[in-house]
Amino acid sequence: MKKMSLFSLAMPFLIFTHIIFSAELTAVKIASAPVIDGSVDDVLWERAKQLTIKDGASETQLSIRAVYDQKYLYFLVQYQDKTESRRHKPFVWNSAIEIYQVSTEREDTLIFKWNMGDVATNLSLSSDIEYRADIWYWKANRTDPAGYADDKYHVYSRHSGPKSKMLTSREGAIFYLIRKGDAGKAAYQTSLKGLYEGDSVNSYEVSTPSGSRGDIKAKGRWHNGVWTIEFQRKLVTGNTDDVQFSIDKEFTFALSRYEIAGRAVNAKLSQPLHGAGEVGAVIHLNFE
Repeated sequence: MKKMSLFSLAMPFLIFTHIIFSAELTAVKIASAPVIDGSVDDVLWERAKQLTIKDGASETQLSIRAVYDQKYLYFLVQYQDKTESRRHKPFVWNSAIEIYQVSTEREDTLIFKWNMGDVATNLSLSSDIEYRADIWYWKANRTDPAGYADDKYHVYSRHSGPKSKMLTSREGAIFYLIRKGDAGKAAYQTSLKGLYEGDSVNSYEVSTPSGSRGDIKAKGRWHNGVWTIEFQRKLVTGNTDDVQFSIDKEFTFALSRYEIAGRAVNAKLSQPLHGAGEVGAVIHLNFE
């Protein structure tokens, strides 16, 4: 189903030192659902049209495909990564002072950022337009073991709020980023450690998420230097903190390889761009 795109493919958005382009992705109608297991082996993915873009922070190439059925929307995303990082802030035992300290290790991640409003925006952290975004946040350590992505939302506004991050737009205006989880229970909780349990232990306990926070099934598999991550979400969840899909409309989103938190690059981390992620191309999703 072809509809007019809000932006021309030749129309770039200048964001400081890099350019955000728009692109189009078509979701293909399918009769049977893929197994959400982080594998590209399902034959149905061969029918899907693949789009390749660059990550906004690292310039890693991300390829994405989309299919849908009567009830669900599915995505398959792949990108190259030399190492599989499935540990996030593990506790490392300091024998000199006999306590656990947080490691600099960070997990691999992938983020979908959906425009929830009617006003066109490039969804960046330097936008001159306020927006609210639905966030699908896959985390190799904290959500993947449960088979889900974390369902959250961003509010990018001129008004500050609790724990908001102050940012400067392209034209020099002050904006604030508020990041919150959807209603319900997350797929992970911090697990505090006191007594010695090993030189390095996981700092999170994983469980099945609930409520609106558990809307997105997701599973990632790393093989031969490539991550393959599959996502599944209902077209319509009925939750006010989610984007609601309709096959006769166009929806815009962007991808990020790293957490989008407005933080500076931190060379001390195993993944310095963690928290310093930014969107790449604005993608216009249409349904076949």
